[in-house]
Amino acid sequence: MKVYISGAISGIRLEPAKHKFKLAEISLKEQGYEVVNPMEINDDDTLWTECLIKDIQELMYCDAIYMLSDWINSRGARIEFCIAKEMGKKIMFEDQEKDLVYLTSDIGKSLKNIDRCQE
Repeated sequence: MKVYISGAISGIRLEPAKHKFKLAEISLKEQGYEVVNPMEINDDDTLWTECLIKDIQELMYCDAIYMLSDWINSRGARIEFCIAKEMGKKIMFEDQEKDLVYLTSDIGKSLKNIDRCQE
């Protein structure tokens, strides 16, 4: 199964972002998954919208998406989540318990109609 990693990148320092994505990549590979790490798709100076377009293209070829624990704080990761959900991809969470609580809470409902992924 091919898995795309999704999480916050913008607004945090580049090296810590690369490190957390690399740790997730290693963990998923150890579990036998083929992994797409978006930190390895784009150059560091690529514009956000260009990164998102390339990342979504890669996501479309994956069977699943793996949401890092900070995904909800990232506009790009929320977009990737919605696309994966609408495309029927398997959705995996780094922090399963926290994310499921979030998605069913009043705060999570601020992502209006999470089943339809509308903002």
